[in-house]
Amino acid sequence: MIFEDFEKVIEIENGKIKGVYKKGEKKGEYIFEKGKILPSFCDSHTHLINEGLSKIRYNLRDKKSKEEVYEFLKEISKYEKKIIAYDFDESKWEKKEFPLKEEIDKISKDIPIILRRICGHFAVCNSKALEILRDVNGIDFEKGWAYEELPLNINYYFPPEKEEIRKAFLEGQKIALSLGITEVHEIVGLKNFENIIEFDEKDFLIRINLYVVIKNFEDINEFERIKEKFIQKEFLKFKGLKIFSDGSIGARTAFLKRPYSDFKKERGKIFIKEEELKNILKYAEKNGYQVLIHAIGDGAIEFVLKIFNSLISQNDLRHRIEHFELINEKIIKMAKKSNIYISMQPNFVREWQHKNGLYYKRLGEKRWKRMNLFKRIIDENLNLSFGSDCMPLGPLYGIEGAINHPLKEQRIDFETASKLYTENPRFFSFEEKRRGKILRGFDADLIVIDEKNNLIATIFNGKILYATPLLDQK
Repeated sequence: MIFEDFEKVIEIENGKIKGVYKKGEKKGEYIFEKGKILPSFCDSHTHLINEGLSKIRYNLRDKKSKEEVYEFLKEISKYEKKIIAYDFDESKWEKKEFPLKEEIDKISKDIPIILRRICGHFAVCNSKALEILRDVNGIDFEKGWAYEELPLNINYYFPPEKEEIRKAFLEGQKIALSLGITEVHEIVGLKNFENIIEFDEKDFLIRINLYVVIKNFEDINEFERIKEKFIQKEFLKFKGLKIFSDGSIGARTAFLKRPYSDFKKERGKIFIKEEELKNILKYAEKNGYQVLIHAIGDGAIEFVLKIFNSLISQNDLRHRIEHFELINEKIIKMAKKSNIYISMQPNFVREWQHKNGLYYKRLGEKRWKRMNLFKRIIDENLNLSFGSDCMPLGPLYGIEGAINHPLKEQRIDFETASKLYTENPRFFSFEEKRRGKILRGFDADLIVIDEKNNLIATIFNGKILYATPLLDQK
């Protein structure tokens, strides 16, 4: 198979790039006169099972008010025995208020109803759901608001059937392919770790680099029990562990050095004790596991870097901080010292980092300007890659956010942004000698985009697995 764009020709054989030639040196089977062939995208932070569940279950992303949400719930409550609905985003509503238990109770007190916020760190429950969740931490039972524990582990407390998980995983991968993604860093909890390793080879449509969430050091025993059953597959590789140090800006659980601008009594909090984080890092170093540490607020990032710098000098395992959103000069210096790897989400910028948007309201003028400093991080030669956290999934959507960053001095060009979504994520997961560049001998994982950066085709393992009507075979 031979692909040709406006400047080069790529020959593929047995899923590998056999040769790369100048225009005219070989005749292409697939010719894109106005198209450009790039390495395919690798999303460095996904939850494809949750992405799939949010599509085969109920999704609230398109609802424009609480009232619209409630009308939708009234309709589906007529025939459902429980309702778990995903991705409401009150920051996009005219009245930027969280739903309340008493409001959802008017819809039904007889079936459990849970609405999970788009950030995944906050949910709202009705009284029937709270009866089931009475022993769960982090719940305001008066308002029905649940922070962190329930929303992050909703499938533990209301477990889907294994077949539903499998269907959701397949759906998430199909969505990824339609967006030019052929490889992900997939983050799952212990239960889905056990589920996913039991899936058949045919259930893996793209390359999965797997990271497993552990809440504390006590989870290590359960992780090791499951890990013993893990058998590496062609498109499934285990890579490491994920832990949380704080929450999200939207839920006001990201740990800040100073209180939130719109709620002066709240700074968020640290979710893990210092000694516990040290023990997990030591365990990972001993066993050769990469660690991903969620840290969004400046307080949390400083907390993580302080511990990291006290324990690790070389960072040969390429340990990472996920999100790294609110930073300052001290944090930049600490990050340079640590050689930490940083995975960020440019789609967050497009969704919430605009004047009078969520970040502006939560943090105020000064701190809003310290969020998601892509250009500064690149200029400091820090290790950076891009992912989505599925909010929403879509590299080209995120890249547009990086190109048109609301802070002009933080904008980067398309070439730089696409490299952060192609080459760099492969380096983060030790796959840089196989993928992320168009070189002879590399895996033939490619995309074709047009002059307006629209996706034309997704090529995985040498085969076209997704194509738009713009695909032109000659």
